[in-house]
Amino acid sequence: MLDIGVNVIVLSWHGLTGSDGEGVQTNKVTPVVFDVAEEMGMKIAFHLEPYEGRTAKSVRYDVQHVIDTYGESEAFYRVNYKGEQLPLFYIYDSYHIPSEEWKRYLKKGGPLRYGKYNSVFIGLYVGISSRDHIKDSKFDGFYTYFASSGITPGSNPGTWKDLEQWALQKRNKYRTDVAARLRLPRHTGDR
Repeated sequence: MLDIGVNVIVLSWHGLTGSDGEGVQTNKVTPVVFDVAEEMGMKIAFHLEPYEGRTAKSVRYDVQHVIDTYGESEAFYRVNYKGEQLPLFYIYDSYHIPSEEWKRYLKKGGPLRYGKYNSVFIGLYVGISSRDHIKDSKFDGFYTYFASSGITPGSNPGTWKDLEQWALQKRNKYRTDVAARLRLPRHTGDR
């Protein structure tokens, strides 16, 4: 993948005990993924997936676990954000947790905003109502996830220019789905 310019993978992670739709406990396979990434010279960022009982508080402990376990690995991805090299976490279905709950952990001085756990948190943008949730939750930015047009209003490339303008006004980081950003010619969104 390095030979085509891909040096960071975003790993879906379902918490300490959760599993993906096929029953794979992602926490158990993550050490192997890190070993391979280190061998290949790749980096790994985390896509924190929903799991039963997920709250902003449980995500705090997930982030602490991830950083404590993988933070020293050469494969652990950090992004330059406001002059610091910080871990990057995408939060899938972030809107299922009230913004007041997120704000407790993501506001300036919150438990995920200082010391070794200070990170960049990117919330999921689904549609126009996501704007207030992302802003009020104190996410550092947002992403649209879906690469196929029409799945959500946020996945429609026709809205991305407006989203970019909104992000610039709010000083948010803005990310569309990686497949859309790479403009993969055969990506249909169903693979």
